[in-house]
Order: sequence, then structure tokens, then C-alpha cells
Amino acid sequence: GAAAVGYVNWAKNFAFAPLIISETFGRVAFPALSKLQDDKELLARTIERSIRMITLVIFPITAVMLAMGPEIIHVVFTDKWMPAIKAYYLYTTAIGAVGISLPLYSGILSLGKSRILLVTTFSLILFEWGLAVPFVIKLGFNGVALTQPILMLMCICAYHKILKKNNINVSIISNIFVQVLAALIAISLLVLFKKSCSVNLINTLFICCFGVFIYFFLIYATSRQTLIECIGYVKKTL
Repeated sequence: GAAAVGYVNWAKNFAFAPLIISETFGRVAFPALSKLQDDKELLARTIERSIRMITLVIFPITAVMLAMGPEIIHVVFTDKWMPAIKAYYLYTTAIGAVGISLPLYSGILSLGKSRILLVTTFSLILFEWGLAVPFVIKLGFNGVALTQPILMLMCICAYHKILKKNNINVSIISNIFVQVLAALIAISLLVLFKKSCSVNLINTLFICCFGVFIYFFLIYATSRQTLIECIGYVKKTL
């Protein structure tokens, strides 16, 4: 129905707004990585560095959006959009995975494997639609959103396997572990902290900023070098 389509589109557009950061990376990643295609070891390390940098920025945004979703909807969009909260959560979870999949995708593209990417993408789209039909029958419009985190995980696995077949050995877990841990702790603290605050614009902004602060404080405390690396990377880019 029209209402369900509206909820899905709204949830997707709202949750995917932070992906503008990833799109900026995508525009510069291909020419940069293409220059390294003959040095597979350096290419692998560069992809890993890209994963660290993107997830370092994407994960705190994802954490805040997950923890503060109802409050943001209430003060910014009004409660009429609250029925889409589950779809919003699913789409928001999916964007965190983009910080991993995009560097892998760009690495494959830099090797000139566009045909493999086309076949893989087409296969994943068919699989997505295959999942969407039973999910929608069972869960309603939320079933459309449920396909997204599943699809993103499949993309990561597929891209990682393609790179490995081309002797590009990229370590994922070791390059996202600290960011994931910091994001989970930030989410937990925000969920606890917001219970003691009334829901209004000022409190929502404050709690969101507090969540970002907590995240980067944890990164600084546990992996200072990653934060220093990111700052240096941004300075070079600018």
C-alpha cells in the first residue's frame, strides 16, 4: 500500500543520509587504488587503511542513530513516522557495513575486475528480491528493510573472497574491532543515559553529541594510533 511504501522510503532516506561520506570516498578511491594494482601487498594494506578510516567516522554516526532513533524521530519528524522505526533500525544497521564493503568494492574495481563485480552485483540483487518476497509476506514492509543488512553482509563476504582469489589478503575483523566495540559501548551508555532525560530538541542534541564524544574517547583510550592516523589522513586530503 501507499502508506507502507512511504514508510520504507522515509526510513531508507533518513538512515542512508550519512552515506554521503562514503560517496565522497568512492569518488577518490578508484584512481588512488588503481595506481597500486601492481603491488598487491600495498594495495591490501591501503584497503585496510580505508576500512579503518571510513568505519572510524561511520560507526559513531550509526551508533547515535541507533540509540537515539525514537527521540530524533519525535523531535524532528514527529511521531507520525514512528511506525517505520523498525525499518529505520534495519537500514541504519546496514550503513555501518558500507564502511567495510566500499573499500573492498573499490579494490576489486581497481584491479580491472568490473565484469566480476557486475555478475556478483546482479546475483546479489536477484537474491535480495528472492528474500524480499517471503520477508514481506511474513513481516510486511519491514521485510524490505530486513534484506539490507543481510545483503550487505553477503557483499562483504563476496568481495573479500574475490580479493583473496586475486592474492589481495585483506584483514577485516582486526581493522574494525576497536570501532565496533566503541560503538557498542556508546550505544549502551546512550540508551541508559537518555532514560533520565526528557525528550526535547536540546536534550536530544546534547545526548547525540555526548555519544560521539564517548565513542572517540574510547578510541583515543584504546587505539590512539588509529585516531592519529585518521587526523593525518584528513589533513592530507584537505
